Amino acid sequence: MKSTVRTQVAVALALLAPLGAAIAAQPAVVIDRGIVHVQATFGGKAIVAPSQSLAIERFVLRQEGRIQPGEEVRYRLIGTPGGRATVDVPGVMRNVVMTESRPGVYLTTYVVRRDDNRDAFANATASLEKNGRRMSAKVDIVNDREFAGGDNRPRDERPPQITDLTPSNGDRVRERGRTEISATVKDEGSGIDRSTVVLRVDGRDVSKRIRFEGDEVRFRDDLRDGRHVAELSVRDRAGNATRTSWSFDVVDRGRGGNGRGDGEGRNR
Repeated sequence: MKSTVRTQVAVALALLAPLGAAIAAQPAVVIDRGIVHVQATFGGKAIVAPSQSLAIERFVLRQEGRIQPGEEVRYRLIGTPGGRATVDVPGVMRNVVMTESRPGVYLTTYVVRRDDNRDAFANATASLEKNGRRMSAKVDIVNDREFAGGDNRPRDERPPQITDLTPSNGDRVRERGRTEISATVKDEGSGIDRSTVVLRVDGRDVSKRIRFEGDEVRFRDDLRDGRHVAELSVRDRAGNATRTSWSFDVVDRGRGGNGRGDGEGRNR
């Protein structure tokens, strides 16, 4: 009898072992090439969920006509869920926390006072923080209809475009001491996040010295004779990224010709 009971208990434990392992499984954090994954094992199978990148798709202010004292202004930010969103209005309010009304949609309201600078509301900046990362966006002005439907817009999944490289790839220029590197960066969706624009020349990060002129990114430097490599990367406000690299030669101006090393003019 005792032998039979022991056998039945052993069989039962063997059947329950996989379930016990599943219940006891604990999630683990795995870092793979800079991407953080949350990994848990259930029944011997690993389930991996990559973390979501930080992004602001849109930050808008509802406005119909000129803002008046006593009027309520409303800001809406659409971006990565589960973050901390704040609004700054120059000279009016600073680091005002927005409420996440539903995943990825953050709202805040403010009643305009008589002594507020009413033009400042159109210059507001929002910041979104999560997991130690932070990004910001300038406000767009919309009407009531656009504001109400703002969170139903399709997600921006198209990366920015980088065009009109100067000097062009493979070009030979006689501009030693005043070489200008430029490119056009455009995004038809959420718009370019200028804080993410990075320019490297021969491996040197020169981003702090670039100038923005409309859609153009410009940089001027004293480059020595020889081959040079430029690399430009940029993200839009939805987090989509683009990167391009190209090379050109700076040649000695004393060699004659028409100012370009190939002896011919080149149209770009």
